[in-house]
Amino acid sequence: MKKLINYLAYCLKKSSIVLLCFLSIQVQAIESASEIQLKIIYLYNFSRFVQWPEPKREMNTFNYCTYPRNPFGKILFQLENRKIQHQNIKIKELEEIDDIQSCHVVFIDALSNVNLEKVILIAKKHYVLTISDQSNFVDKEGMIQLYVEKDKIRFKLNFNSSQAAFLTIDSKLIKLASTVLRKNIK
Repeated sequence: MKKLINYLAYCLKKSSIVLLCFLSIQVQAIESASEIQLKIIYLYNFSRFVQWPEPKREMNTFNYCTYPRNPFGKILFQLENRKIQHQNIKIKELEEIDDIQSCHVVFIDALSNVNLEKVILIAKKHYVLTISDQSNFVDKEGMIQLYVEKDKIRFKLNFNSSQAAFLTIDSKLIKLASTVLRKNIK
């Protein structure tokens, strides 16, 4: 056993650079995976605190959509084993902007280059909760913006945008938001 420990120490000295590179890659992969998993948990939990109007409640499935790409990979499809408000969850990776109307929730990735005004317009018209990790998303009339602050995922909420889409946000979710944009409408 002592020989093995000495041998490992010798190998470690010789290959410390390779090992450090390997470990840093592993740590980055773990951090990315955990951030992705946390964002998916947020997506799921947001849905538990939102009420959709009648047309969306009558649909056979609860549709989580990504547009125009899925930044979560296969991990997002793990939600398909769950339910939201008595509806089975279905994951849809959208390619066409008009397909947003079939969604309950649409996630727009920060790296996506989309016509955000058009996405938000379609989403509001069809009672779709919009979520993104784009900076200033809520300032651009998006509903929920995820961001990282001090190694924690936080979110901002645009209350008026959700109301414009006839979505009812539970007060518990509003209290958890780091920022709530609410314009006084007279």
